[in-house]
Amino acid sequence: ADGDDVGAADVAPTLAQHQLCLRILELCLADRGQYQVGLTKVFFRAGQWAIMEKKRSSLFESSAVSIQRLWRGVVVRQSMARVVRAVVVLQRWFRACCDKRLVASLRRKHA
Repeated sequence: ADGDDVGAADVAPTLAQHQLCLRILELCLADRGQYQVGLTKVFFRAGQWAIMEKKRSSLFESSAVSIQRLWRGVVVRQSMARVVRAVVVLQRWFRACCDKRLVASLRRKHA
């Protein structure tokens, strides 16, 4: 033929892929009667697809919340580091001014 024909053996999942699919189904849908695994497809009874979608969207949502929480922490730590650096600069400037006044006062006193 012309090479466009793909047989079932060409698209059949490997044993590892098949076992992974079964494991995911076992974790998500406890009742084995609610789905049937074919050679290349999984067939769900009514409503089971919605359950799987709900669990998937819940997982994505919790993942997004975790990423946002961690990123906010990074931003706050960076902001705090900038504030600390600014405080150190102000303290250095203030101490230098105090030291200059002290030196000037001592020079006047001992002059």
